[in-house]
Amino acid sequence: MLLLERGFCCDFWTDSWCVGTNDLIIFYREEGSMSLEITGITKTYANGVKALDNVNLSMEKGMFGLLGPNGAGKSSLMRTLATLQPPDSGDIKFNDIDVLNSPESLRAQLGYLPQEFGVYPKATANDLLDYLAQLKGIANAKERKELVAQLLEMTNLTDVKKRAVSTYSGGMKQRFGIAQALIGNPKLIIVDEPTAGLDPQERVRFYNILSDIGEEVTVLLSTHIVTDVSDLCSNFAIMNKGKVLVKTTPEKAIQSLEGKIFSKLMKKNEADEMESIHKVVSSRFKSGNILLKVFADQCPEGFDAEEVDLEDYYFAHIKGFINA
Repeated sequence: MLLLERGFCCDFWTDSWCVGTNDLIIFYREEGSMSLEITGITKTYANGVKALDNVNLSMEKGMFGLLGPNGAGKSSLMRTLATLQPPDSGDIKFNDIDVLNSPESLRAQLGYLPQEFGVYPKATANDLLDYLAQLKGIANAKERKELVAQLLEMTNLTDVKKRAVSTYSGGMKQRFGIAQALIGNPKLIIVDEPTAGLDPQERVRFYNILSDIGEEVTVLLSTHIVTDVSDLCSNFAIMNKGKVLVKTTPEKAIQSLEGKIFSKLMKKNEADEMESIHKVVSSRFKSGNILLKVFADQCPEGFDAEEVDLEDYYFAHIKGFINA
């Protein structure tokens, strides 16, 4: 199975030009606004599951986070945006491209890292990137060699470029996935659950790569890990059960809950009782006890005011305690 899903093929140079030396290749993109507009997207699968329910979103250049639990519809939306499955209804536009009517035009500007991917079992990173670059229309061997070297360096894979990708660790595979997504100088990059299963060091390394990319293009990051969004994204949305619950910024989200999150350290049996009394946002073990966080307009007796974080906002929305 190829890393890129069937039907994927892009042109190399798109609204950009390149200056190269023996050691460095620098890409220059034309200035201009980039926007992705999603309007009324609905998708119901053959088994009756309504994965997307009238999804409406807009995003500009930069990092945009899409938060939601497993089964929220995030991957269905990513596959639809990547032109791998058609919606039942709705419209998608990226800049001046009508995506649903001209999918090939989007693919020429798209980089995609799916949640899971396979590779040829014996193919090295160097050879596989070269092969994928050919599939994306880069015919000149010298250009491919320079591009592959740059991508390997950017993703810190140069030292292992002659190893089979199938032998890589989870973090190394994800970095390879980003490398292949950058082939063709894409303007829209979609990454689906890219940090799931990564250790903290690999996650930080991956954050650095994504943040650099997000300065130049539109990056849509789908995840259920709240810190991915709080650390990387200037705007985000929350999805659940196929619907977009809210779109905002991390700063506005946290500010909206100031003075409404309270906590108490308690025994487990007491915490179980609190579930029926209060709007419990989250609970976690701390020093052998349970730290319970609740949502309320006023501080409940025995609780203390808690500093709000983005995870509080996320869980409060998912549990239906607040409305957009």
